[in-house]
Amino acid sequence: MNNLSPLKVAMFVVTGIIIGGSITTIVGMRDDFSRLEGKVETLHTNYQHFKEERAAEKKEVLGEIKAQAEKELNNINLQREKALHDIQVEKEAINQLKNLVEEKIKDLNQTVDDIKNEIAKPLEEKIAQVQSEIQRLNSEMKKNVKLLYWDNDDGTVTDNRTQLIWLKNANCFGKMIWENAMQKAANLKSGQCGLSDDSHAGNWRLPTKKEWKAMLDNRRYKNPAISNAAGTSKWVKNEAFSGVQVSRYWSSSADVSSTTNAWYVYLSSGYVDSRDRASTIYVWPVRGGQ
Repeated sequence: MNNLSPLKVAMFVVTGIIIGGSITTIVGMRDDFSRLEGKVETLHTNYQHFKEERAAEKKEVLGEIKAQAEKELNNINLQREKALHDIQVEKEAINQLKNLVEEKIKDLNQTVDDIKNEIAKPLEEKIAQVQSEIQRLNSEMKKNVKLLYWDNDDGTVTDNRTQLIWLKNANCFGKMIWENAMQKAANLKSGQCGLSDDSHAGNWRLPTKKEWKAMLDNRRYKNPAISNAAGTSKWVKNEAFSGVQVSRYWSSSADVSSTTNAWYVYLSSGYVDSRDRASTIYVWPVRGGQ
């Protein structure tokens, strides 16, 4: 040490001061770091406590919500069960009422049937007797009055010479071809063309060529060539028949000499001739006869 120069001594001194200061600084930084670690640890601890408290609160809130939801759901189920029970009770009550009403209706129908048997049946029998008497009187009148054509008051007229029954309305269908005329006549029934004779489809047809000739009185009358109901003069409007056309009418007779023709009558003159079936001619149905 005695051999050191003043400069070296100074350098040692300065170095010592520097090292001492650095050590002091390092010690101070270590203390600061220790204090910082303490604060971080405190913050971490506080955060854990906060987290645990929030989790507990959350769990409590969720538990309350779940409990409330379960309570509401239980109430809803109870209400649903009650509603289903009420519906079932009402359904049973409705079925009981329905059965009661059906029984009452059945009893009422039976009562109506009993009343009908007691009142209506004798009345029906009386009506049948009156109708039978009317028919008998009509028959007697036909014999006594000696009319050529008898109006049956049911939409039909009877030819007392041939007993052929003619449709009273001679122009119910207008003009049509022969095939359609045959079909229309076959389908005619009571309720159509003023009929109330209880006839059915299949009862009516077109008159034959022979029946038309028996109907005509063209030696005495023209325009039309038929007589009135009494057979004493030419037919006039609504004399037994209605709608009579002074024109051509189809017969049901096909012309055997031609595959396309059928016979018709011309009421203007009483002329009977053959004509193409595709021609449009009037239709006047009959029933009975043949």
